[in-house]
Amino acid sequence: DEERSGFDQLLDAGFSDTFRSLHGPVEGAYTWWAQRVPTSKRNNSGWRIDYFLVSDRLLPHVVASDMIDSGDRQDH
Repeated sequence: DEERSGFDQLLDAGFSDTFRSLHGPVEGAYTWWAQRVPTSKRNNSGWRIDYFLVSDRLLPHVVASDMIDSGDRQDH
């Protein structure tokens, strides 16, 4: 909850999540999967913990923001 609150404060301060801004509320777009659960990546049950924020002023200039497939690795 503390981390979410801090993230909300960044958004309220005039920053935007580039991925969400370009792609909308995409389900299943994760950047981390539990390493202790071997099937977590295969089942795509992960978390999105990596974000790229820009100021709202720069957001219109962002042309791409995508997740990079890390292959078999489960770490981000």
